Amino acid sequence: MIKSLATLKRIVRFPVSNVFQKYFRSVSTTSDNFLPYENDRFQGITIKAEKIDIEVDEFQSQLAHTITNLKNEKRHIWFEVPTQKVHYIQSLIAQGFEIHSARRGDRILLSKVRVF
Repeated sequence: MIKSLATLKRIVRFPVSNVFQKYFRSVSTTSDNFLPYENDRFQGITIKAEKIDIEVDEFQSQLAHTITNLKNEKRHIWFEVPTQKVHYIQSLIAQGFEIHSARRGDRILLSKVRVF
């Protein structure tokens, strides 16, 4: 699987379109106030709470900003929450996320389908 825009540009011999550039877009939490995420192959994103270490009020602000700014580009959001970060779940449910599944003693997976 191709994991970066630079790799894609090396492989193909034609100009890479904006569609591919959107797919490989990387987001910086500090400059854009986005939560860190990874694109998936189904035009959605996955956010892993283990990579987030901020207070709940800042989390709510960054979550709202991320959803608002990606709603026209992404179809769904998956959010993995380890048991050590369950304090984020209330904010996620308030934003329309639903619990998808849980692994005992490990993590809870929430989803928000139809972001737009």
